[in-house]
Amino acid sequence: MVLGFKQGYGFVEKIGAKTKVHSIREDKHNRWHAGMRIHMATGVRTKGYCCFNDKDECKSTQRIEIKYINKSMGVPVIIIDGREHWFVENERDRRVILALANNDGFDTIRDFCKWFDRDFVGKIIHWTDLRY
Repeated sequence: MVLGFKQGYGFVEKIGAKTKVHSIREDKHNRWHAGMRIHMATGVRTKGYCCFNDKDECKSTQRIEIKYINKSMGVPVIIIDGREHWFVENERDRRVILALANNDGFDTIRDFCKWFDRDFVGKIIHWTDLRY
């Protein structure tokens, strides 16, 4: 299945460098599951379509929710497979949130929060054995 990436954010390069090891996506129809071949591409549904990687497969998925309980705090609560991670609560949760952001291709939690700037429900699509 095609997994599209926007150009200009460094995602393609980070996937090539193996520093972006998953992608967070909506999956309203529950289509992503382990064993599916992933066709990573830019320019999806355009003349500029370019598949830059078709060698990986979905190893696993995890349910993710991003909730802005208090928008003025700037950092949401991240819920992965039902487990809550609060940035302000403890160091372990901060490390999980930073690892999630970095592994999704963002340099900082701030960059991650700019991208996911509102409540969100979806899946983490893993193409490595990493799990949270």
